[in-house]
Amino acid sequence: GRPRSRQNHIKMSKFILLFRHAFALIRADKLFSSIYIAGTAVAIASAMVIAIVFNMMLADIPPESHRSRTLYPNGTFSRVNEQGVMHYGFSTAAIDSCFRQMKCVEAATGIIPAMQNRFSIAGFNHAERLGTDQPSVSAIATDPDFFRLYDLSFIDGRPFSEKEFRNSERVCVITDKVAERTGGGKTVNINGFPFSVVGVVKAVNAFMEDATADVYMPYTVPTWAFTPTTRSPGPQVTIMCQSPMLVI
Repeated sequence: GRPRSRQNHIKMSKFILLFRHAFALIRADKLFSSIYIAGTAVAIASAMVIAIVFNMMLADIPPESHRSRTLYPNGTFSRVNEQGVMHYGFSTAAIDSCFRQMKCVEAATGIIPAMQNRFSIAGFNHAERLGTDQPSVSAIATDPDFFRLYDLSFIDGRPFSEKEFRNSERVCVITDKVAERTGGGKTVNINGFPFSVVGVVKAVNAFMEDATADVYMPYTVPTWAFTPTTRSPGPQVTIMCQSPMLVI
């Protein structure tokens, strides 16, 4: 009872005395005290910013919810021809016969990143009716497994199917921003070619560079869109393992 209460009172008195002493030192030398406080604040803020950035880069954050069990094999190779040095990635057959046959692999997708594909896009008659130019968009060319690796938030519709992918059908998934810009129709023109819109997803933050794009389409469509160049190595493979331990 009383002894414990007295001990608590003494501890509180010491804390108050220490607090007053600290303020007295700050008032005695305001310039250096301000520098010390500012320096400490900047150091703490910098550490927090670095921690946040690394967390966003490495943690399982939607739509990249499976980073802890995702692998990115480097499988590009080069070939010299009349046009210069051409860089290529894995073929669809390699993805099917190799990566998807592994027991430890839950999903494997081939991706041509958005940074390599920019197209003009318009909803039928929408741009003409508004008297505007066709907007430019970025596109990820991929396969149905992409939507298993990345948790895109569908507002309407669905991902394109395996059948549509294998048949090289001109189908695509667009973001809500693109849908708004093109009038929200079920068909859009991409580089002058009609594509059926099978799904609409919420736009992905540009910081999630592996999953962000305006349009998602099969890379099996005619090669007018995805002919590899020296800056476009063809499909890159991304693998989702069944367990994070397999990534380590």
